[in-house]
Amino acid sequence: MKLLGLRPSEATSSRSFGLGVIAEFVAGFMILGVSSLFAQEETRKEGDASVSAGIPVVSDFVPPVEKPRVAPRSFRPVKNLEVRSAGRSIRSQVVKDPKIPRPPSPPLPRDVTPISDEALAKLLARFQQTVYVGIGATVYNGERSKVQWSYNGERYEAWSNVDFRLFQGIGEVKRNGRTFSYMLMASGLDYHPLDRAKPLPVPEHPQLPELDVAYVVTTGDDENEEALAVITALHELYADRKDELEAAYVKRVKYAEDASAWRKANPPQPRDIKVSFWRR
Repeated sequence: MKLLGLRPSEATSSRSFGLGVIAEFVAGFMILGVSSLFAQEETRKEGDASVSAGIPVVSDFVPPVEKPRVAPRSFRPVKNLEVRSAGRSIRSQVVKDPKIPRPPSPPLPRDVTPISDEALAKLLARFQQTVYVGIGATVYNGERSKVQWSYNGERYEAWSNVDFRLFQGIGEVKRNGRTFSYMLMASGLDYHPLDRAKPLPVPEHPQLPELDVAYVVTTGDDENEEALAVITALHELYADRKDELEAAYVKRVKYAEDASAWRKANPPQPRDIKVSFWRR
């Protein structure tokens, strides 16, 4: 069992257990804006170590505005079949041919220019530098995360003192020139299922070192740095940008709560459905 950890407050000291060094500063930033969602990407560097990621930030929930409905086309029904379900009418009807013009044919495909060997080599190099990982995490009381992933068919498991829900919505982190693209499924267990006033007992797990950011590998080859690289990168990201990750998570939770409350107060009303078809 291998212990790994770091202290973000000790910017100039070496990290324990071979994780490298903590950066003294954060260099560069990039903000990408798309309507209500944008990401801030920063890179920290010290010597040969660097880690960067775009952290999505969600705006406040705004109730959707219903678009005006288009008046239905008038048909001449020949045969009807109507049923009622969930408080609405569902009607299927055969109608006389309304002589609606046929849609135009799709455009012909454009000529494809063959990719050059140089462009193909760059594309392949980019993919070769990207590692794709699926990560599952169960977070207990927001304090301990049981993390599972696989590398080259080998199963890995670790316990972390970082809430892995903070890494949701990012999907990609870069470390030392490599890109780790990950799909994270993280769920939180924040209270006892029989009594919400009680904290949920955390399953038995190894003692984590007294560090600000730490994880302990319990299953898998704990000497395989390649297999641990994505988990290490996420912990380094947390050490560098903890406040941003936590603020973004709070915004996401608030958005979800506000949206859920609005849907509860404004449930969708059943509408009648009419399906018309005809023969040409």
